[in-house]
Amino acid sequence: MRSLKSSTNIMLSVISFLTLAVATSLYAQTPLTAEQIDQRLQKFKGSSFVFTSWGGAFQKAQRNAFLDPFAKKYGIKIIEDNFSSDAKIVAM
Repeated sequence: MRSLKSSTNIMLSVISFLTLAVATSLYAQTPLTAEQIDQRLQKFKGSSFVFTSWGGAFQKAQRNAFLDPFAKKYGIKIIEDNFSSDAKIVAM
């Protein structure tokens, strides 16, 4: 038979979990303004990111439309790669 203290700890754990779940849900549903998004992205200045796409003209269009302007605006380096072969993945 469980002690009262053990049952109380379990109930507190359940209540803590539910509180965290509700708080996370409410936070996740709160939309960010463009200014807030911009402020958060400024933290990545000087960082590098890897972008993987299918290559060719499609990746070139993505680079021109999204990657280059994004990298310039936020001062990040984007390292591009493509899905050239499954052998490369298997070798990893």
